[in-house]
Amino acid sequence: MLVQFSEAQRIKLQYCLAGVLLALLAGGIYYPTLVSCYGLQDDYSYLWVVTFEHWHYFDLIGAMGRPLYQLLSQQVFALADSICDLNNIRAFTLLTAWGLALQCYGMARRYDWSAIMAFVLAAAWLSAPAIGLIVAWAVTFPYLFALSLSLLAGELVWQAVAKSRFRAGWRLFVAAVLLFTSLLVYQHAAMGYWLVVALVCFSPRGFRWPGWPALLLWIGFFISLLLIYYLFYRIYLQHLIVADSMNLHAAERASITTDILAKLRFLYESLQLTLSIGQFRLWPVLTYVVSAVISAALLREAWRQRSVWPVLGALALVVAVYLPSLLVVESLLKVRLLIVLGLLVLFGLLWALQVLLPRHQWHSVVGLVLIAYLAISEHIAIQRLVELNQAEARAVQTALQEHYSAASNQIAIVRPVPANWDGGASWLIEYGTPTMATWADFARVLVQQLFAETFKTQRLPDVLQCPEANRSDCATLQEQPALPVLDLGHLLREQLAPDWSKTVSD
Repeated sequence: MLVQFSEAQRIKLQYCLAGVLLALLAGGIYYPTLVSCYGLQDDYSYLWVVTFEHWHYFDLIGAMGRPLYQLLSQQVFALADSICDLNNIRAFTLLTAWGLALQCYGMARRYDWSAIMAFVLAAAWLSAPAIGLIVAWAVTFPYLFALSLSLLAGELVWQAVAKSRFRAGWRLFVAAVLLFTSLLVYQHAAMGYWLVVALVCFSPRGFRWPGWPALLLWIGFFISLLLIYYLFYRIYLQHLIVADSMNLHAAERASITTDILAKLRFLYESLQLTLSIGQFRLWPVLTYVVSAVISAALLREAWRQRSVWPVLGALALVVAVYLPSLLVVESLLKVRLLIVLGLLVLFGLLWALQVLLPRHQWHSVVGLVLIAYLAISEHIAIQRLVELNQAEARAVQTALQEHYSAASNQIAIVRPVPANWDGGASWLIEYGTPTMATWADFARVLVQQLFAETFKTQRLPDVLQCPEANRSDCATLQEQPALPVLDLGHLLREQLAPDWSKTVSD
C-alpha cells in the first residue's frame, strides 16, 4: 500500500532530500581541502600575524572597509597554531557553503522553481569556481556567511513590500541590520541582496515586472544602507590611519573612482570570465555558448512582452551585483571578487534554459548535465590546487630542515614567478600559481611561518630573495657562500607528481 503524503509533507521530504544530496555533492567536491595540510596566499600572512604577534596587520582589512571581517579574522586565526589547523576553518566554510546552497534551494522553491530545477540551481552555486576557492582558502571563511545574510535581507525587503504589509517595519529593520552586517564583513558578498531581485523578476515562466513600489523600495533601501555604511567607513578609516599610517595605502585602493570608461572595460572582462562558468579549458567556447543562450532568452521575453525591461533589468542586475568593484579605484580580476556575478550568471543560464526549453524533462536533463560538468571540473581544480599548495609547504619545510637550523638568522631563496607556472587551471592565479610566486611578501611570510613551525620557535629570520625570472639579481645572495640559496621553484617541481611537468615550465 502506497503511503499518501500531504502537500506540506511532500515539500518537507523534497527539502530534506535536497539537503542530503547537496551535502554529498559538497563532500565529494571539496573533501581534499579537509584532509590536507596546506596554506594559500593570505593564509600564511594571517598565521604569521598570530605566530609573531604583529596584530596591526589585521588593520589593513579594516582599512579596506571590512571591520567585522577584521574582528572575525583576529579571533579565528588566534586559535590556529599551524597550517594543519586551517582544516578546521575550511570545514566551517564548507558547512557554510552547504547551508548557502540549501538556502538557495528554499528560495528558488518559494519563487516558483520546480524541485529539480531548484536543486540544480543550488548545486550549480555550490560547484561554482568562486565558491570552490572560498572553501579552499581559509582566510575567506566569513564570505559565504555574509552572502547568506544579504540574501536573507533581500527576501525580507521583498516580503515587506509585496508579500505581507503586516509588520513591514520590523522586516525592514531586520533586513537593514543583516545587510549592514554583510557590508561590514565583505562588500562583494553583500551584493547577494540583488540575487533575490533576480529570483523575483526572472521567474521560470518568464520576466515579470515587480511593480514600481517594490522596485523603488529595493533600490532606495539599498542606497540608504550603502550611504550609512560609507559614512561609518570614513569615520572608522580615520581612526585606523591615525593609529597606523600603513593603512593609508589600503584606503587609497578602496577610494572612489571617476574613470567610467576604464570600469566599463573592466566589467566586460569580468563578465567574460564569469560566462566561462567552469574550470576546463573550454572557456572561450563556453563564454560564447552561455552568452548566446542567455541573450536568446532575454530577447524572446522582450519580444513576447513587447518591452525592453527584460534586457534592461538583466543589465542593471549585472552592474548592481558588481558594484563594489566598479565604484573603487582598484580593478582586480580575482575569482573571489566575482562571487555574486558568477552566481548571477549561473542563475541566468538556468533561467534561460527554462524559458527556451519549456518542456520540464528537457531543461531538467540539460541542467543535470551542467551540474555534472561543474562538479567534475571543480573537483579536479580543487585537487590540483590542494596538491600544488601542499607540495609547496612540504618543499619549503624539507629544504629548511636540510639546509638551515633553528639558530639561522637569514634565509636565502630564489622565488618562482607566475610566468613560469600554469597549474592546469584556467581560472587566474588563485587556482594555478603557488603562493610564493604571487607576491614577494607572500614568499617571505611563507618561509618565516614554516621556519617557525619546522623548528618550533618564534624567532623571525630575515629572508633574502630574488625572482626566478632574473637570476642576475641573485648576485647579492651568491656573495654569501655560507648561506645556502634555496631555489623554491625547482624544489616545488621535485615535489609535484610527474603529470605536472606538462603544465609547469622549468
